[in-house]
Amino acid sequence: MSGTSPLPSDIASTSPSTPAMSATSPLPSDIASTSASTPAMSATSPLPSDIAFTSASTLAMSATSTVPSDIASTSPSTPAMSATSPLPSDIASTSPSTPAMSATNPLPSDIASTSPSTPAMSATSTLPSDTAFTSASTPAMSATSPLPSDIASTSASTLTMSATSPLPSDIASTSPSTPAMSATSPLPSDIASTSASTPVMSATSPLPSDIASTSASTPAMSATSPLPSDIASTSPSTPAMSATSPLPSDIASTSASTPANVSH
Repeated sequence: MSGTSPLPSDIASTSPSTPAMSATSPLPSDIASTSASTPAMSATSPLPSDIAFTSASTLAMSATSTVPSDIASTSPSTPAMSATSPLPSDIASTSPSTPAMSATNPLPSDIASTSPSTPAMSATSTLPSDTAFTSASTPAMSATSPLPSDIASTSASTLTMSATSPLPSDIASTSPSTPAMSATSPLPSDIASTSASTPVMSATSPLPSDIASTSASTPAMSATSPLPSDIASTSPSTPAMSATSPLPSDIASTSASTPANVSH
């Protein structure tokens, strides 16, 4: 124990081979030392020199940053935290090969990018460019339509939504090969069509044309009768219901060859 020190000489000694307590530091010299081979506590930093050191090969804490240099570094090979961005450089970077966060956009560049090979978020759209893009090969969201272009598109090869119709073009289309919804009818064209080969709904009748038709080959519903024409018909080959009788014509008929119900 030295005459002036409360510590034994193996600590109070200034020998470089022995940890020593300096007169002003509460830490032994193997920590307080400024030797590059030994972690040291700087006079102003609460961190040992292996962190506070500015060596490129050692993680370092900058004077103004709370993030070590492997993040705060601006080296392109290391993710870095910019002075103004809360994101590391592999996101905040503007490199085209790395998703980047723009200063004004909350989305990384692989979405916010305007590159045609990468889905991008437009400045005004909440949808990525693979939806908002107007490319014919990619479904796109128009500025005014809530539907992607594979529905809202006017391309003949793609189902389209008309500006006024809530139905896609395979229904709203007027093409004869596709059932279509007319502007005034709630039924598709394969029913509302006037084609002779397809049952159709007349404008005034709630029944399709294969029933409402007046064709002799198809039972038809007359405008005033609740019975189809194969019953309401006056044809001699088909039993018919007369307008005044509750019995079919093969019973109510006055024909000599058919039993008839004679009213008294």
